[in-house]
Amino acid sequence: MLQYTDRTNPMDKHVEVVANKYGLEAAPLAPQMFGRAGLEHMEKYGTKPEHFAKIAWKNHKHSTNNP
Repeated sequence: MLQYTDRTNPMDKHVEVVANKYGLEAAPLAPQMFGRAGLEHMEKYGTKPEHFAKIAWKNHKHSTNNP
């Protein structure tokens, strides 16, 4: 149920762009949005999956230093 019916949801435009470009799956929206952002970055800048893997590895390595 929408709490505010007098205005549009601020996510509507973002969801519309993702749906038009990539389609939407029967899955949670947040992972789709972040995953599609990664795909768009790959298309625009030539990023490879290995680059994202290295970022994930580095983030995990640093996270092990947190209490």
